[in-house]
Amino acid sequence: IRLEESLRLQRLLPPDEHAGISSLDRRQFIALRFASDDELPALYRRVRNGEFAKPTDIKRAITNWRPDTLRA
Repeated sequence: IRLEESLRLQRLLPPDEHAGISSLDRRQFIALRFASDDELPALYRRVRNGEFAKPTDIKRAITNWRPDTLRA
């Protein structure tokens, strides 16, 4: 999940924000994976700014869920 979401963030964020991607922890990556491409950059910035205490708070902030259809 970490690699997949890191690549996705690199694709959606401007290059000057790529360095901060590696600072996300596993639980934050897992929570962010459900966000749509449209809202992921803003949610990522909110996570980096410390707006969410727990991963469940990140999930609650997602308005347009991206289903995990490839899960085995």
